[in-house]
Formats: sequence, structure tokens, C-alpha cells
Amino acid sequence: MPAGRSGKLAGIAEREAGGQAAGRPGDVRQVLAARADLLAKAGLIGKKRLRSLTRLTDLARAMNLDPAEVTPDIVVAMKARVHTTKEMEAVSRGVRVLDDLRQFPTMLSLLPPEPIGAIEMKSRLKPEAPSHLLDETDAWVRAATTVLPVGVETPEAHAMMTMHHSVGSKGVYAAALRSYVHHLGQSRELTGVNGLVSLFDRAAIETVIVRWIDDHKQARPWALSPRSIYRYSVTVRLTLERHGLQDEADVIRDLCKKLPVLIEGKAANEFMSVETENWCRELLSGPDRTRIFEMQHTLYASIANEALEAAKVEGFDLVELSDPMKMKKLPARKRSRAKALLRRARMFGVCAAAAAIELEGAPFRKTNLLGLMRSGTRQTFFDHQHDTTPRFTIVIPNEMLKNGKSLTARGKSMTPVDILTTGPGDYGVSILKFYLKRIRPLFPGSAVSSALFPAIDRGHAHLRTKTFDTWLLECSTEIGLPMTPHNYRHGVCSIQINDDPNCIDELEILLCDRAETLKKYYAFLDRERTLRTMQAKRSERRAQYGQNKQVAGLG
Repeated sequence: MPAGRSGKLAGIAEREAGGQAAGRPGDVRQVLAARADLLAKAGLIGKKRLRSLTRLTDLARAMNLDPAEVTPDIVVAMKARVHTTKEMEAVSRGVRVLDDLRQFPTMLSLLPPEPIGAIEMKSRLKPEAPSHLLDETDAWVRAATTVLPVGVETPEAHAMMTMHHSVGSKGVYAAALRSYVHHLGQSRELTGVNGLVSLFDRAAIETVIVRWIDDHKQARPWALSPRSIYRYSVTVRLTLERHGLQDEADVIRDLCKKLPVLIEGKAANEFMSVETENWCRELLSGPDRTRIFEMQHTLYASIANEALEAAKVEGFDLVELSDPMKMKKLPARKRSRAKALLRRARMFGVCAAAAAIELEGAPFRKTNLLGLMRSGTRQTFFDHQHDTTPRFTIVIPNEMLKNGKSLTARGKSMTPVDILTTGPGDYGVSILKFYLKRIRPLFPGSAVSSALFPAIDRGHAHLRTKTFDTWLLECSTEIGLPMTPHNYRHGVCSIQINDDPNCIDELEILLCDRAETLKKYYAFLDRERTLRTMQAKRSERRAQYGQNKQVAGLG
């Protein structure tokens, strides 16, 4: 451990000497809070993370438990007590803080005997079709997301001209259909059902859509937003149409015109959500937030490097310890510390590379970003770091894009994206080199994986989206700008449009999206700029009328 860090810990230990120096004897929660506060003041943990810890300990108190008694099952029970995704995320962040505190010896007596680790959202209802309908459900999704050519005779031409929806689009179809069957199964017995067709009479369709709406109105943790309810409804309708069930599809079409929540959802799909608008406004509220957004990849890389250096000083070979079997051989306390450093290096290193691509390349959608491949027949990431002009190039074909079908119909495709150094504000090449050399080897199987972002679990093709979501939220929160992967697209557009209102055509090329769609989504920026301009002009006129004199009595 570095001398400065061990010195701070020694100071804390001295202040805590004699047992429970903070809080009343026996009140573990108060002692934990006091010691965590001392760690924050010493700069050993982020002050903002204390709020998540407080939320977790408050829930434990409500269950008459001390923090040391929190277990994975207790965390699941806590999540059943909260009512929004935001509160669930706060519980998850609190658990991560609780686990991270294990690296400090003065905290161990106040913590659970073992790390809690990541907790699946078991309190949510998992939309799933009954097992005997799963194969047919998957077959319906494949058929609905495959566009077959018309008037083609040979199998070779048929195979060449067949088009498939993007991975993201297929995911929406699968989620919508499984959610439909799952919710219908709550009011009907589906054990004896032989096929999906019988599940789409008018009563069944109304039952499911009303359940979706009721979950939303009751603010249940698993509820869909009006935007998602409408999208799921339309997706199910398109699936029915593809299977020749036009009358059943018309029932959904009729409901979409009559039910207020579906009408609201349709409007929400055509414009940016209120939550996203507010996030964009906050991003533009001051130069500090904008700077953090545009420089976040450098901050992540710095923190990842600090974790690597700390591991080196403490004698941990993180590449070797990325093998779980070798990690298990360490003594318990060393193992806990090594795991914390390995996670921190991986987490911030991945976020640094991802942000470098999103900010200095193009703001790709999450599925395309995590699915980047360095080799193979589906290669999309090309490493030219040793060329005369060092660069990394990303080429994604239309069939892998969410709007790929629309692009193909318009005779367009995504322009190859180069990440290279053209000036002093370019950090992407150096950060990606750092990631490939020092971070990517920390993932098991990285030597044989084609994925730019290998999975931690070798059973997956690349890093799981849920893992990346969690890591980015944690990393971005630590630097003071909490965000999700999709905020990259909104952040890049908001900053660019705010800086240059006439950049829509350029953004159309960068994002491979229609200019009309971008204008509609970011119209609020133009409206607010217009309002500010009018206010400034009125202010100038008033100043001229008053000849810059102060109003009497107002200072």
C-alpha cells in the first residue's frame, strides 16, 4: 500500500482506537457511518458514495438489521420494498460501497462476513414464456425479424437477399412477445396450450395490455413506461401481421388509438423523454459538466491506471489473478483486496475505452459498441496502431444496426469511423492502446476472444450489457456525472447543437439517423436558445431606454 494511503489509514485507526469511538456503544450503523465519513474526509472513498451507503443502512434499520447482517437474500428483500428503478439502483450502489469498504482493516468488524457481490434484480418479474412455448416464441421472433425477398427463385439468391433485423430490434421483439405470454399466464392457465395462435383472441389481447397499463399506473418495480408499452404493443401487432393474424393485429391497432396511455406512449416515442431532456439540460447547465462529459475517458483511464499501480505496489499480478482459480489461492484478506483492485481496473479501463470510442469516434448504440470484433468474418474493429498514421477504424454493416433496414432502403450505410490523433485534444488512440495492452488482458480468455470487450464469464461472446450498464453508472457517478450508455448519443448531440445549431446535417452522417428525426428530438434546444436570444434583446432595449441607470431604491 502506498505510504500516503497507509498513513491516512493509520490516522483513522488512531482516532478509532479503543473501540467504538464514534456513535454510542453497540450502534453498529452509527459507527459504520462515522468511520466511512472519516475515510471520505481522508480522500479514500468518494463522498457522494456515502449517500448510497446511507440508503442501504436505512433500509437495514427498517428491517431491524445491522449492516453486518446484510446478505444477498436480504438485498433482494430490500429491493422488494422500494418502488422505482432509481431506488433499486441506489440499493445496488450501497452494496458495492459496502463491499469496497472491505479493503480497509478498520471496517471489517462492521461488515458482513463475506462480500455480497452483484445481485440480480430477483424482485422484478422476469417476462418469460412457459417452457413448452419457448421454441415457438423464438420461431415467431425469427420470422418477424427476417425480411424475405419477393419473386426470387434460386436458393442462392434467396439467401443473399434475405435481410435480418438488428440485434437490438430482435431483442425488442423477443422481450415484447415473452412479456405478452408471461402476463397472459397470470390470468389464464397456459399449461395445456399447444400453440401461440390461441393466445391472441380479443379478450387475451385486452387483458395483457390492460395489465401493462395497470402496472405502470401502480408504479410497480417491473412496470413498463408508456413509451415501452406502446412499442411492445406495436411489436406484437407486427408479429401477428407477419403470421397472417390480421384481425387480431387490428385489435391492437384499435386499442393504440383509444387507450390514453398508448396514445401517450406513441407521442413519447416520437419525441425525447422528459427525463432525457432534463439530463441534456443539466449537461449544458455549466462548463464544468460539459468538460467532465467530454473528458470522461481521460478521467476513467487515470483511475484505471491508479488501480494497476496500486496492485503493483501491493505485489498483485492482476493478469495472473484474473484466473479465478489463482485468485482463490490468496489468503482471504489479500484476496478481497486483489478482487477490489481487479474490478476497479477492469471497470474504469473498459469505460475509458468505451468512452474514447463514443466521444472521439461516434456515439454507437450499446449493442454495437459491446459487439465490436477484432477479427473473424464479422470483424468490425480494425487495429492500425502500428501504421504510419496510427488509428483504429470501426466499420459496422447495415444488418447490425438498429436502423439498418431503413438505411439500406435509402441506399445508405454507416461511414467508416476512424479514431486518430489530429490535434492536442485527441486522446482516443492513446487510451485504446492503454486498454488493449493493460486492461483487456485482465479478462479470462481475452487471448483467444475476438471481442474488443471480452466477457468475464467465458460463456458469453462479449461483455454483458448489464455488467457494462452497472460499471458505467458507477464510474460516471464517481466523477460527478451519472449516466447510462445511451446518454453518449444525447450528450454528443446536445453539446454539438448547442455550440452550432446548423450541425444537423453533420450529425446525420455521424449518427446514421435522419435529419428530420434529430431536429424533432433536439428541438427543445432550439426553442430554449430562441427564448434566451429574445430575452437578451429585450434586456438590451430596456438598458437603452433607461440609459443604463439603476432603478431608484433597488441598489
